[in-house]
Amino acid sequence: MPAVAGTVLGGRATDRWGGVPVLLVSVTGLALVLVTLPLTRQALLPAALAMAAWGITAMATQPAQQHRLFTVAPSSGPLLLSLNSSATFVGIALGGFLGNRLLRHGGTDALDLLGPVGAALCVLALGTTLLGARARAGRRDDQPPTAGLASPDHPGLATLGGRRAAYGRTDNRTRTTRGSR
Repeated sequence: MPAVAGTVLGGRATDRWGGVPVLLVSVTGLALVLVTLPLTRQALLPAALAMAAWGITAMATQPAQQHRLFTVAPSSGPLLLSLNSSATFVGIALGGFLGNRLLRHGGTDALDLLGPVGAALCVLALGTTLLGARARAGRRDDQPPTAGLASPDHPGLATLGGRRAAYGRTDNRTRTTRGSR
């Protein structure tokens, strides 16, 4: 449930403020949660609250990240989203593998290292987000990901069959126009 709430909140915040501010706030929140995780594992209520905060902050990053990927290269958006999903699943698999290794060789006390290591990775993510935002400083990041797709500069996306797919804007959502070429 907290992960769903994080996705909804992250999506609404991204619609309102853009991808970069939401990424900065959610990743900072995630780093704070990860740093405090070792302090919460001795009692059920603090651990449950920390896990809820983790779910909210971690999943709030997803809509903002997807928005940024579409604004970087709108015509390659589906490819970038699939690569982002693949990287996410590689990270999940790698986390399970490394967690197993840590438990085998360091025992349960070694689990306390995971929070600070995760927080350090969040700091790295914040740095790359800021570098990317600085590199794109002249371009607006507060537009919805479909902005400009159906413009004279970018008339639509190419489909696998070589035809162009027409896209229209209705209530800030993208829809495919049936029968158009």
